[in-house]
Amino acid sequence: MISQKTVTHKDKTMRVTRHSGTHTTNLSSAAVEVSNIPRGFRRDKLTMLFENTKRSGGGLIEKLDFVPDSGRALITFTDAAGKHLSPNTV
Repeated sequence: MISQKTVTHKDKTMRVTRHSGTHTTNLSSAAVEVSNIPRGFRRDKLTMLFENTKRSGGGLIEKLDFVPDSGRALITFTDAAGKHLSPNTV
């Protein structure tokens, strides 16, 4: 199953995709793909955004694969945290 949500930061909308229960990917259920990351967005800002449980529904990040200005990131949470990522504006 693939679920998608959006997270908005300063009028920029990023897409968050979770792959769970599918055979098309070997991503953990504790991982999400983030796309449409604004150009110039910094790694530390991405971490703060997705570790903020109150604003985004994220959780503690175990691993963050992100190349600045690529527009994409793979975030793996320490557990299934982040499963409640909400479409809140942060």
